[in-house]
Amino acid sequence: RLVVGVTVQEHGAMEPWELRGKAYEQEYSRRIMWCLDRGYEYVEANLSAKGLTEGHDDRDKEGFARIVEAISGTVWSSAIMEPKKTKQLKA
Repeated sequence: RLVVGVTVQEHGAMEPWELRGKAYEQEYSRRIMWCLDRGYEYVEANLSAKGLTEGHDDRDKEGFARIVEAISGTVWSSAIMEPKKTKQLKA
């Protein structure tokens, strides 16, 4: 279960918490606490060109890379299992 917060900022722009200060920190804390209370993971993603491409090779992913990892690792209820391929032993 995943909750996604989204920002769009171009390369060289200040981070959201640098732009918004204490009010942003309080809102971020409120979001984190809401997710923790309900068993969700909170991921904040930067959807700029740079944000979409960075972090995919890291072991502990953050941002958009973490969202991709979570979706890729999900077995969807609409998934159709392929029949098992069995090999016959030759006598």
